[in-house]
Amino acid sequence: MLRQWDRLSFYDSMTYTLFNTGLSFSEGIGSYRHIQTCPSQAITDFMLLHGIKNEETFDHFLNWLHHKGYRHEFNNYARLLSALSHPARQQYMETTGEEHKNKSRLYCVRTFMDVLAPSQIAAYDYALMVALFRMGVRVKFMTRKAARSFSVQFAEVVQKMYVSWSEFHAACIAGAYFANSPADPASLTSQYSLDLLIATRHTPLIEWDHKLN
Repeated sequence: MLRQWDRLSFYDSMTYTLFNTGLSFSEGIGSYRHIQTCPSQAITDFMLLHGIKNEETFDHFLNWLHHKGYRHEFNNYARLLSALSHPARQQYMETTGEEHKNKSRLYCVRTFMDVLAPSQIAAYDYALMVALFRMGVRVKFMTRKAARSFSVQFAEVVQKMYVSWSEFHAACIAGAYFANSPADPASLTSQYSLDLLIATRHTPLIEWDHKLN
């Protein structure tokens, strides 16, 4: 029972920024724990925002998050920009037309690539998976046993990727901005700073390196 409480506390903190920052898009949920009792429409709305309409699209999205996720595109852009000098990066951004569908994501990468942990925005993909596992149980897209097994597995993966809650949350918030890039890139830094401040006010009930299994 104690180990179960430890895991619940860890998942609650792991998914905190998904439900409590400017880009949470989770009205009616509030927290990982609340997934079990929130209105079913809130779960449906959250899933629809990620293109999940049924069990098939649920499985497909989770498979994509696991093997590629938003981190794959972010890392590709980061490799591209890191090969350029800072003046060359600026020139590249300026010559990328406003109509370029991924220009806002390029701005996100340029803003975050040099300040995040080496694992970059993987935190967002894994936090999203853990939240969706619990939602999947709620809507009967997966069994409770499978959700528990995968949640522990992926929580242990991110414990090896990051060294602290603050590092993890910084990466998770950056991932949210990359996945849902703001229309006005000029506001990115200030919005991100505000969400970081919100995250620092959250005191996790469990240590980052707590053994979960």
